[in-house]
Amino acid sequence: MFFRALLATTLTVVLGLTSVAVPTRTEIVIDSTTSPAVQVSAELALPEGAEEIVYKRVGQREISMDVYRNPDLHNAPAVVYIHGGAWVSGDKRSELQFTLTDVQAYVNRGFVFFSIDYRLADTTTKYPAPVEDVFDALRFITAHAAELGVDPERIGLVGTSAGGHLGLLAAVAPQSMFPGQEDLRDVSFGVRTMVSWAGPTDLLVMARRGKVTADGIAMFMGASSRERPDLYEQASPARHVAAAGEGGGDSATPGVSAPSLLLIHGDRDNIVPYEQATLMRDAAERAGFRVELVTMANTGHVIVPLGPGAPSPTPGEVREMILEHMERELKPLPVS
Repeated sequence: MFFRALLATTLTVVLGLTSVAVPTRTEIVIDSTTSPAVQVSAELALPEGAEEIVYKRVGQREISMDVYRNPDLHNAPAVVYIHGGAWVSGDKRSELQFTLTDVQAYVNRGFVFFSIDYRLADTTTKYPAPVEDVFDALRFITAHAAELGVDPERIGLVGTSAGGHLGLLAAVAPQSMFPGQEDLRDVSFGVRTMVSWAGPTDLLVMARRGKVTADGIAMFMGASSRERPDLYEQASPARHVAAAGEGGGDSATPGVSAPSLLLIHGDRDNIVPYEQATLMRDAAERAGFRVELVTMANTGHVIVPLGPGAPSPTPGEVREMILEHMERELKPLPVS
């Protein structure tokens, strides 16, 4: 039920609450035949100038990312988008109806925009596989920065829900903790800034909310919090930030100062509680990170309206806020 509720929320976010222009062949396909986990893939034609690139292989499986860029730009900042879906659903295009106008805005303002796939949790795939994939995607972008037109010292991340959790780990957890694929292990990446929209930050705390939530997280983790509290701590961004504040652990981004954090969360989120955002903010402030928390009033999970009044700020205002944040933090050059 946890996953079905979160999947329904994701589809509502993608399909029901915003209207944007998309390329032709817009079809959302729910396919559970290829994996025990629910898969959501959007059969969207890539716009002109976009490219799909395989960044790693696991057995016979290829894991890819979509790249949106102006080929005339070089050494440009990168924004990497990490989709949500309770760690069990979604893909790099499943939320494009929600984000596509933003993608073009990023390209128009001088960014290279990436949207990445990662392995989804199911009966055989568990933590840390999705985390390792996100880390490896960033290692791949860094290793191939010149060919991709990217400045590897100006990388920003945006993640919604489960994607916010994975992005926060990439921003603050030691890279040695998630070594990933052998041919990428020697590559270190830097994260300049991270935007988490309704992302979980402390899985131990969240698992105490009740059986439904605990079972949902256990599906991703491969164990309950009672069985493996050590893994839950390892998978909790807020705890890595707290350790950094206490002087423990490796640097998450070697050679790069601590990334700035922008946390966005609905005050009535009944899937990832608002408390998850305040826990992260408080830990980050104590550790000396630059952190800002934007509270969306009358809002449930991500952009779902929930309350007596209208959501404030609106989802459109939040999307513009994220773009302006990336411009301040990554400083793209004007595009003629």
